[in-house]
Amino acid sequence: MVNTLLTSLDTALARSYYAAGHWRSDTIYDLVRANAELNPGKTAILDRHRAITYAQIVEAADRLAADLDSLHLRQGARVAVWLPSRAETVVALL
Repeated sequence: MVNTLLTSLDTALARSYYAAGHWRSDTIYDLVRANAELNPGKTAILDRHRAITYAQIVEAADRLAADLDSLHLRQGARVAVWLPSRAETVVALL
């Protein structure tokens, strides 16, 4: 069931997208992690200050997830972040 609190996405429409193969159950994190396993040293993000590899971005995302987990947040809790358009934003989204 789609949470309609933050979206106007229709559940039946979402099912049709999955059934047609347009959508998959992979998350963006899953895709980035798979790429990190295949190409750990390949550059994933370039910003004005540095280049970050796929392995580094997954490691940073895992560290942030562990920090958030240590706060004992409950399922459905909202977490807000305010970041510039830099690599840290990608880490937070993953």
